[in-house]
Amino acid sequence: MNSLVSLNNMTETILGILRDVRPEHEFRDIDNFFDRGMLDSFDLTMLVTALEERFGIAISGVEIVPENFQNIPAIVSLLSKYEIAAKQDLAPTPADCDGRS
Repeated sequence: MNSLVSLNNMTETILGILRDVRPEHEFRDIDNFFDRGMLDSFDLTMLVTALEERFGIAISGVEIVPENFQNIPAIVSLLSKYEIAAKQDLAPTPADCDGRS
């Protein structure tokens, strides 16, 4: 059976990527990043690129719409459409961490 990335690990990885894109915001438990002015279309492009690189996938152009990236559950739902095999390098990197030990 192919092992998939755990939901918690995926969520933490996504949060780390979002912090890299816009470090001034706390993204956890936000209902809509775009409505709250936390992300814009340029940030979306950066986010898509980072997710593709980190998870080794190619997100279909038709799926690159704000609704699929408006909050953590939407991003997890989108990524769940792709078979993302568990890799040791998917754990948050030091750059993903907010400096707390």
